[in-house]
Amino acid sequence: MLTCAARLDTPIGDASDPGDAGRTNVCDKFLLAKKERVCDGRSSGRRLPSKYRELSSTWRGLLPAMKSQDSRGDLQRLAADYDRLAKFSDARRRLIEEHKRRAMLKTFASHRAEMETLFEEFDRSVADAVRIRRDFIRIELELGCTFLDSAKARGPLGSQGCIRSAVKALRTANRFLAMLPRLNDAAVADIYQRRDELQQRLRDIFAEH
Repeated sequence: MLTCAARLDTPIGDASDPGDAGRTNVCDKFLLAKKERVCDGRSSGRRLPSKYRELSSTWRGLLPAMKSQDSRGDLQRLAADYDRLAKFSDARRRLIEEHKRRAMLKTFASHRAEMETLFEEFDRSVADAVRIRRDFIRIELELGCTFLDSAKARGPLGSQGCIRSAVKALRTANRFLAMLPRLNDAAVADIYQRRDELQQRLRDIFAEH
């Protein structure tokens, strides 16, 4: 049986049959194109799945040039093999893409969980900061009232320093009350009531002097 590969062993110029020379020329061109595709695939590091279908189509394109029934059968089987390779390559590519997609979704879900955790921690930090600010304002107002009580006990001569300290405590409380974010009025109603009491006591002391 004389196959296409065997015909290539004979130089084109030495072919005795013009038909054989034409078929050999076709095989030469095909093998040259095949080598170029293999070199391109090696240089790129991988072969595209569509190359298998191109090779299958190329083998089938040589069928009309083959007069031997055996050669035609070999080419048909070879083309079928490349078709199966193309299907396998496509399935493998789809499987890899599916794995990448699942990995990406898993990574996204992990990042989303981390972001939700960070937001929860941020909300807790903000709540802690608001609570600390409320406690600090209450302490300042209580200190102001304590200074006024001390000023009343010391009499006119020793009360000036205590009054100045009470004024500083009131100013500090007002400054923290004006800070953002604003405190909820319902949650700090006792603070505003205590602030008004301290402010009224200072007004009464300044009115006496």
